[in-house]
Amino acid sequence: MTTFTDWESGCKVHLPYRDVEQDDETGYYICLEHFRASERTTMCEQCLAECVRWEVHPFPGIALVRATKDGNTMKEGDYGLVRMNDPFLIVPCQLLRNPLAGMTDEQIDALEDDGPEMQRWWAFSRECEKVPYDSMDAMDAYELIVAMMALGYDPVEDGRDWTMWLVHYLAGFVEGRQPISD
Repeated sequence: MTTFTDWESGCKVHLPYRDVEQDDETGYYICLEHFRASERTTMCEQCLAECVRWEVHPFPGIALVRATKDGNTMKEGDYGLVRMNDPFLIVPCQLLRNPLAGMTDEQIDALEDDGPEMQRWWAFSRECEKVPYDSMDAMDAYELIVAMMALGYDPVEDGRDWTMWLVHYLAGFVEGRQPISD
């Protein structure tokens, strides 16, 4: 427990921290232990993960980045969708094209269950399951879905699993485009 005299009111203040200072300018008390801890983590995730980015945005106002090393939440190789600083969605999977894209239901039904196309689809599906869509807040999710719909995602045609559309779209987006580093 630390006791201070408040510089404005003259009242005694008891704080449950040992390492505390009062800022001369503002009068606020700063727990140095917490302040030092926050200093270590104030860098944005893009900087911590030393992300590279694509100069062209895959969605209006949303950039695509890729981690080149482990950060706090992004791991090396992860992709992230970013508006500012920290990704609002981390895509921790290999970006694959949907091997069944463009096929009709009849064509898909005619495929052998254990044939090469279905094996590639199952691999694609397993990668899509890694996308932590439930980590986004409601506004980020809404804005992403609206942006996806503007570029062709149709919940009726493509199904409710928008992560498959997203992974397929991003795989096509990065093809032939090289990321840049800042």
